[in-house]
Amino acid sequence: MKILNLCAGATRPQDEAWWNLDNLHEVLLPGTPERDNLDSEPRYINVDVLKDRLPFNDDDFDGIIASHCIEHWTCQEAIAVMRECLRILKPNGVLLASVPDASYHRQVYHRDTVENAQELFGEPIHLPDGETNFLGYGLFNRWHKTVMTEDALWSHFVRAGFPNCGINNVSETG
Repeated sequence: MKILNLCAGATRPQDEAWWNLDNLHEVLLPGTPERDNLDSEPRYINVDVLKDRLPFNDDDFDGIIASHCIEHWTCQEAIAVMRECLRILKPNGVLLASVPDASYHRQVYHRDTVENAQELFGEPIHLPDGETNFLGYGLFNRWHKTVMTEDALWSHFVRAGFPNCGINNVSETG
């Protein structure tokens, strides 16, 4: 089995089945311990997915994990990357995407406070960021380019050409 961890960030499994892809060279300076660790990882590939084609052959992966990256792209950027994912997936391969769900934020908005953030969203709100609720912290932070719902994510999959667009809400956290 071969799995791609798209936009891996700090979560980069080192098992032989995993390939970790991100653009971390832009943020981790050469010579720092973090960059040295990254550069020593045998299956880390530094690529800007918005500028470059994914550096893999067609039908190369059994699965792809895209955890909390789609909301960082415009809808056109996301669809282009998802089409690349479809290209490198084997027939019947799976793209698993996780995004903050605006529908969940709406359901819990009346309880969305700093004090309830851990319970509702699984992490605290970092007050130095200037937000006092998770709607702002989790959906409208400065790095997000789009707000997602289950239907919006489904439409991205359809537009990208995925033949089986089964969307499952496996987590109630934003």
